[in-house]
Amino acid sequence: TYINEVKTERPKVRQALAELDGIKVEPSVTNFMIFRVSDPARYYHGLMEKGVLIRRQDHIPGLDGYLRVSLGTPAENDAFIEAIQQVHTEVGTQKAQQVMTSGSSKAVGLNVSDGSNSLDDSSSEKAVDKEVIL
Repeated sequence: TYINEVKTERPKVRQALAELDGIKVEPSVTNFMIFRVSDPARYYHGLMEKGVLIRRQDHIPGLDGYLRVSLGTPAENDAFIEAIQQVHTEVGTQKAQQVMTSGSSKAVGLNVSDGSNSLDDSSSEKAVDKEVIL
């Protein structure tokens, strides 16, 4: 039955997410899981590009950085695991490239909040908040 399948698949998906550095998986007894990532927009779009649809939760107060995945069939869950592992690697590579090009451990982002073209050499989190994806 579906319930037994979810009970079997949930630990597998949870373990796969927990093995990815920087991802925090919340406990679940349901047919979905929420997990926190460093850049929910990048993960969301990266997974969509790979044909995996998840839900962003970062618009909900208290769930900044969180995404939600529904558990599916074993094949669907395997596809999700493979896709999130790839996206996680891609996001890590992009962040490493940003650090290398900035010459420091801080990211440098374009400050678009005030309409100026000044560079904002602030923390990585703040720079990501202001990032413009073209």
